[in-house]
This record gives sequence, structure tokens and C-alpha cells, in this order.
Amino acid sequence: MKNIYTFILAIFSLSINAQENVKINEFMASNTSTVADETGSFEDWIEIYNPNSFEVNIAGYYISDALDNIQKYKIPETSEEAKIPANGFLIIWADSKSHLGHLHTNFKLSASGDVLVLTAVDGTTIVDQYTFGVQTTDISEGRKTDGATTWKFFNTPTPGASNNTIVEPEPNTNKLIYYWHFNNLNTSTGDVKEVSADFNAISSANPKMTYTGSNSSGRDMDEFSTGSSLNLNLSELAGKGIRVRNESESRSLIFDLPTNGHEDIVFEYSVQRSGQGMLKNIIHYTIDGINYTQNNLASNTFNMLENYTLIKIDFSNISEVKNNPNFKIRITFEGNTSIADGNNRFDNITLKGNEIGLTINEIKNSIFNIFPNPFQNEINVTGLNNFDVIKIIDIKSKVVFESKFENTKNKSLDLIDLDSGVYFIEINSNKQKLLQKLIKE
Repeated sequence: MKNIYTFILAIFSLSINAQENVKINEFMASNTSTVADETGSFEDWIEIYNPNSFEVNIAGYYISDALDNIQKYKIPETSEEAKIPANGFLIIWADSKSHLGHLHTNFKLSASGDVLVLTAVDGTTIVDQYTFGVQTTDISEGRKTDGATTWKFFNTPTPGASNNTIVEPEPNTNKLIYYWHFNNLNTSTGDVKEVSADFNAISSANPKMTYTGSNSSGRDMDEFSTGSSLNLNLSELAGKGIRVRNESESRSLIFDLPTNGHEDIVFEYSVQRSGQGMLKNIIHYTIDGINYTQNNLASNTFNMLENYTLIKIDFSNISEVKNNPNFKIRITFEGNTSIADGNNRFDNITLKGNEIGLTINEIKNSIFNIFPNPFQNEINVTGLNNFDVIKIIDIKSKVVFESKFENTKNKSLDLIDLDSGVYFIEINSNKQKLLQKLIKE
């Protein structure tokens, strides 16, 4: 009889351990065309992987995007849909449409950064979790191979299939530095000649686009009601664009784009022309803020079409562009430039790059220790020196907290007044500079 009990206990333990061994394997927080659910909708999704050689049922498990509410959505205990075959995958739709079925949650993911938590049936044991940063539309993030500890981005997502089958070059996972989406642009009182970026990741910079010169019609730039779905970021919708008006002869569009602390620079924008709009965009850039060139550009002239197309200019191989406070891009126009009617419509203009400085290993070896992260009301910072300056910066590059600390090595920061979301902590000292992401729940 004792041997029978031992056998039953072993089987039960094996089942529990198997369930605790399932993994969050891949996800997408901005899905516009990759994979549709059973209703035909393109929604956020999370893939769960079963690495075992037998079927595992995760009915009764919880999945959440909040560490302070890990029981946010419970997969019904009676669900037959929650069975994951041996070495198989299960897609859960994070769409805030739990009424559609057991595998539809009551929350959506944030493309500007979030956390994923998978919790066992007991409601307390966290089986797996992953904190992620800014996501790009229709590019997934997942484990490099199924169940691996290393994560990467996938140009070719694999929802419901193995990550091991994809062999591709590393996608452009550069960090978003500046972004113009124009959805908040209001020109009801008249045209404008200058527009600042809607998103700015460098707090000391002032990224802006300027339409130089003037014309006889007195027109400059104004809002355009039909935006583009190309190159969307930060969960923005294809709302508005901006019209650059004719006459455009001898005029130019200048982008002030300081790349302080960044390399691998890539500039992208979506553009279309009206029927009488300018026929070509011609690209120049400057590294001293004065003298413009086209040196080492793979392409510098682009034909304009009457539907939105995506233009990409890669500066990653031009070393002078990196970490350059004087970097600017100039767009001039050719064709239909001297007529009073017509325009080019721009939308979703981005500058992306990688931070120069601390690598992952350097962050691990930092003299500073920041915890907890994610946090609720306060964080603790250790390893400070005299006169160290700490800033907390939101995703719009606004400094929401700043203080200089004297004669202290450890400090608790009261951040209870901050809204939930993604922030960055910047610490400047005479020994080290650190910029690290924070998530407030």
C-alpha cells in the first residue's frame, strides 16, 4: 500500500512540476497584420510553450500584466482549450475581450513597455514572468530558441510555432529616439513652419522639423486628416499626418536630430503626394549643422507616389553621425515645385538608434543597485556618492523627479505621485553614469 501512495505522489509531483515548467515563449504588443484571432481581429497575443514530452493543461492558471495583481485573468478551470500538447504551444489573446472565450484576457498589452506574469493554480506561485520595453508594430519578442533564457525580436513572428525554425538576420531593434505622429497637431488657426517631436527620448535635445523659406501663396505646413498605418510606434493610431505645401521650390524640410549618446542611426518616414504634389524627395544630411552632404548614403532620391510608402535612410555605417549633437537631415523637393497647388503628406517620422555606453554586463556590474523594479510607491538606490544627481524621466522625456544627494550612500525615493507606466532613472556621478528603465505598476 505504501508503494502505491508513493507512486501516486510521484505522478502528482511530476504533473505539478510540468505545469510549473511551462514558459512565456513569445508575445506581440502591437499586432496590425501578423495573425488574426477567430473573429478576424488583429489583437495582442501571448504564446505559452510546453517543453515537456507530454500534454500539460494550464486551466485554472492566471495571466496578468501587473505584478501587484497577478490574478488579473484566470483561465477557467473547466477549459478544454488550455491543453498544450507535448513540446507544443498555446496562443492567448490579450485583447480585453474575455467574453469571446477562455483564451481571451481582460487586459491588453502596452507597446510602450509592460510585464507578463504567468501564475499557477494556487494564485501565488509565479511560474514565469518577463518585463519588456518599447515594442515595434508587427515585430514580436520571444525567447531566442524555445524555452531559452535569451530573448530577441523577430521580424518573422512565430505565433503557435517553434522559435527554433526561424533563421534570419537580427531585425532592426534600435531604440526609438524621436517620433512625430502628428495625431495631436492642430493648425485650425493657421499653417505652421515648425513642429517639435511628439516623442523625445533625449531630455537635453530639442528635435524639430522646420519648413524653411516662404512662397507667394503664403502656405507652409498644416494637419492632414488621413494618416498612415506605416511605421506606427507606441500604439499610436493612423490618425493625422502633416502636409508640406507648395510652392516648394527653393524651400526645404530640416530635421534637427541630435544623436547624443546613440549610434546605429536609422531615419524613417511615411509619405505620399497629392495629385499635383512634389514628385521627388532628395535627402542630404549634415554632421556640423551647417554643411550638407550625401556622402555614403545608399539612396538619396525617392519618387513620391499617391499612396503612402515608407522611406528608410540608414546612417549606421556613417560613424560621424553617431553621438552627434549637430546632426540634421534636409529634404528638398523636385517636380511640381513651382505651382501653387499640391503637397507632400508626411506621417510617422522616426529616428532610431542604440545607446552608446552601458552594455547589459556593465549594468549588472554597475556600482548602483536599484530595487524593486517594477515598483509601486518607492524605489531604493544604493552605491551613491557625494553630489550624485538622480533624475526620473518619463517616456515623453519630461523630468518628473530630480535631486542631488550629499553624504549618503543609500536613498529611498518616494515616487507615489507618479502614474503607472514606463520611466527611466538617470544617475550622474563622478564615477559612473547610468540610464536604466523603470516600470511603475
